[in-house]
Amino acid sequence: MSNTPDGRRAGFEGLVTCGSVWACAVCAAKVAAKRAEELAVVLDAVHAAGGSAFMLTMTIRHNAGDRLGLNREERARRGVLDQRRRWRNRLEKLDARRMAREDAEAHGWDIDEHQADADDIEETSIRREIVRTDPDMVTVGAGARVQAESDSAELADLNARRGCWDVVTDGWHAATSGRDWAQAQIDTRLLGWVRVTEVTDGGTPAILAALPEGHGYSGKGWNVHVHALLCFPTDVSTEYAEAMIGGGMHARFMTKVRAFGFDSSAEHCWDVRKTRRGGGDNLHAYFVKQAHEVTSGHRKEGKRRGGGTPMQLLADAVETYRAEDVARWWQWESAAEDAVSWNGHAGSAACADSPYSARTRLTKKWPTRPSMATNASRFPRRPGNA
Repeated sequence: MSNTPDGRRAGFEGLVTCGSVWACAVCAAKVAAKRAEELAVVLDAVHAAGGSAFMLTMTIRHNAGDRLGLNREERARRGVLDQRRRWRNRLEKLDARRMAREDAEAHGWDIDEHQADADDIEETSIRREIVRTDPDMVTVGAGARVQAESDSAELADLNARRGCWDVVTDGWHAATSGRDWAQAQIDTRLLGWVRVTEVTDGGTPAILAALPEGHGYSGKGWNVHVHALLCFPTDVSTEYAEAMIGGGMHARFMTKVRAFGFDSSAEHCWDVRKTRRGGGDNLHAYFVKQAHEVTSGHRKEGKRRGGGTPMQLLADAVETYRAEDVARWWQWESAAEDAVSWNGHAGSAACADSPYSARTRLTKKWPTRPSMATNASRFPRRPGNA
């Protein structure tokens, strides 16, 4: 309570917000509005400097039977097991080279002593890293073999249970890594990129059966796709962006997702569109629309073609408390927990000299989802959650 010239006023202070862009309608709207402001600065600066910006979208084929993704604990465990796999593979290669050198010495042949020293240093570094970060990993003796077999089976099981979100994330990492990607950035003088992950739900047959005619849902389950803003220092054409960088990104994306048993069609699962602030096809407009959707009082008003947004899932769960709706929300909440929704990269050295680098370097990485502390009573919780 405070006294003002206009009279006494009541309000709250010291409130803690969760910052979740995934599971909190209040925080999601605020974050989306802030991101729209930042992207407006980027787009204005790029075009003022005579550059151009493009919206690249990539997705995968999906159906109602696909999982959304692993939960936080499963992702963490998979990370541990995958790191162990990489360590073991490297240690095996170093051990094979050492045995080859020992065999060469036994025959009186010359060996590369500099490489031997480098291998010893690398092995020592790996073993120290294992002791520091994963003391439960066994690296010598019979126990090492037993643990390796157990870890391999567990990792295979987790990989088999990965869902659309996991696969799209790995696909994006493949699209933005490797020599081809590095060369494409140099060739096109890419200033930088910003990526967001968007998820809608087309529903399942069980959910659609209870909806009225004309509901607008596709019935094809989770639809996960990435939108990326690509910025160039000159005004280039859409055909140039597609041929010089977009096509290669999708080719690497497609190869990766197919390795996990999914698919991304070269004809239908990606596109590149030239964009300006105020246009309908850019990340600025996307965040403006997102801010509207999560605060809309009418779920149908914000519904996208073929599916509903996560906040519409929540509205369904709260409104109906049908087992299918609540389970769908739990699946979303579990997979979205601690997932990164937005990140970017400043690209080549050209970005350091760009006129807008001091204002926005395209390197924003938003925090991952903390424990939810706002409006908890309105959220259908998973069994066992407080």
